[in-house]
Amino acid sequence: DDFKIFLQTRGTPGYPVWPSDAIHRLMSSFITSKEGSVWQGYVGFADTGDRVLWVRVGFVTNLPRRMPADDAMLWTERWDEAVDQFNIDEKQSGLGVAFHTSSVWLRAETEANLINSTLLCAICSTLTAFVAVLLFLWDVVLAVCVILSIICVVLCLAALMFGVLSWPFGAVEAVGLIVFVGFSVDYSLHVAERFSQSLEDTSFGRARESLGRTGGTV
Repeated sequence: DDFKIFLQTRGTPGYPVWPSDAIHRLMSSFITSKEGSVWQGYVGFADTGDRVLWVRVGFVTNLPRRMPADDAMLWTERWDEAVDQFNIDEKQSGLGVAFHTSSVWLRAETEANLINSTLLCAICSTLTAFVAVLLFLWDVVLAVCVILSIICVVLCLAALMFGVLSWPFGAVEAVGLIVFVGFSVDYSLHVAERFSQSLEDTSFGRARESLGRTGGTV
């Protein structure tokens, strides 16, 4: 409507413009005018400024911005199908290739990739923790015990978040499960280190001493 009003004030009948080649010059004049300044991000021109290269069109929908990533990915596929069909229908019109984008699609794809890589990242984090613990203790049995305790901690936290509290598994929860591995290493390593340095003769005595000296930090 703003462009039509602009054309009428310039003595042009309106839209569509005739001859059609004049659209480039008129659009450039409109964008640089006071009336069209708000639309500058919606039209792109060639370096010479005399030809329109692309036009951006905005759509308002009732889709919630914070919808779950799975739902957003389904809507992304629907938009893909609609835009692909539009490109097929308008292939001979000279309009070029249309594509769609949205901050919701970007967030959903990021969350989906993060969630899908959670298991791999957790395994890599656990293996890295095992190597670090093994280098500190030089005891394979203790290192395995430490890693098993860390895995149990992460599983208990996952059960609390998803089983008891019924949280949806999103990007924050995926990062949290990976970070929990790192948080759990420090204290477990101190307990295991104290156990390995204990002078007690029995395993029970060494465990009691290590928990007595380091357990208070809990």
